[in-house]
Amino acid sequence: MESRGLSAGERLSQQNLVTQRKNLLGISKMCVKSLVDKAAFEAVGDDCGDLDNFCAAMEHVFTHRIQVRWRVFGSSDSQSFWPLLSRLAPPITVSSVQDMENITSEIGRCRAWIRLMLVQKRLSHFMTSLLSKQDLLQADYLPGAFLVSEELTELAGTVKCLDNIDFNLCLRDRDFDLKERREIDYSLYLLFNQSHSSQVDDFFEEQKLSSNRRVSFPWQPELWAGSGEVVVDGEGGEVGGGGGGAVDTPTHLRELLKTEREQKNYFEELVSVRDKQLARLQLELTSVGEEREKERAELEVVIIELQQQLEQKQSELRALQQSVGSSSTLKPRASTFSKSHSPPPANKSPIGSSNIHNSHQLPPPPPPSSSNSKTGGRPRNSSFSLFSSFLGPRSNT
Repeated sequence: MESRGLSAGERLSQQNLVTQRKNLLGISKMCVKSLVDKAAFEAVGDDCGDLDNFCAAMEHVFTHRIQVRWRVFGSSDSQSFWPLLSRLAPPITVSSVQDMENITSEIGRCRAWIRLMLVQKRLSHFMTSLLSKQDLLQADYLPGAFLVSEELTELAGTVKCLDNIDFNLCLRDRDFDLKERREIDYSLYLLFNQSHSSQVDDFFEEQKLSSNRRVSFPWQPELWAGSGEVVVDGEGGEVGGGGGGAVDTPTHLRELLKTEREQKNYFEELVSVRDKQLARLQLELTSVGEEREKERAELEVVIIELQQQLEQKQSELRALQQSVGSSSTLKPRASTFSKSHSPPPANKSPIGSSNIHNSHQLPPPPPPSSSNSKTGGRPRNSSFSLFSSFLGPRSNT
């Protein structure tokens, strides 16, 4: 019979794939929660069973419906996802794992890589980066695989809690080259806790099946904590109680009380740890605030000093500008004064000055002319009389 174009076998195969992905996601969440609870009280080391379960769960996640790679002589290795990590993982982590001399197989490198990413707190970042590389993952995985499904998004958000845990793991002195894959221990998480309503239903069912026998009230431990016993008839009513007889204390009630006390002690210890962490954080916050105030005061002092230095430099600059301006105004005046009082050059003297200096000099002798020859060699009366008057009367001697 077919429904929606799929046969019964195909529908069952799809349901099985969905169930497998849900189981891997659920067990991964429980492992992460157990690691977080354990890390609150003690360090997480190599001997931690929850850590082994988580690493085994991650191996199942990475190998879920991975493409089978055939090797020489027809052998296949469906457990190794090292080629995928060598292409998509951070190169520094790949080289670190390859440099480990105690690891020779690919599956051993895969196991060491998972623990190395936990130590470096980078597993959540890598799982988140796979969300944007679905086209590359589809070449290595079959349809319906965990890494190409929607469950990868939820797992990437879950493993972010592991970034707050300091893992103390040793990778170089451990044998990871085991061919057998480690199975997940589900017994650590398959614990059935019966609810209060279920206990009441069981009590009344036992009450109807029995008649006039000693029973106890599992939801009222205070009835058997004192002296006396409770007897219930077939109709469900109390018919009597002894005053000094033995108390009917079933084993499951003792276990229930023990569990409640353990839970109470657990929560009290958890509260004390959280209080210590809160006090430490408050102390760190106070110290950071004090350091910030101290740095702020120092910065204010430095700013004030810089402002004072800036004002001083500005005043010096203004004084320098004023001195430069006054010297520039005095220089043109001095130049004009020197020009007005300097003697004129000898070659380019004005006409008036030359006449003044040459007024006391003798006039040049008149050139000879033809008239002198006609008058018997004597000069004319005008020029001669002027020259004789200047020299004075001639002496006979």
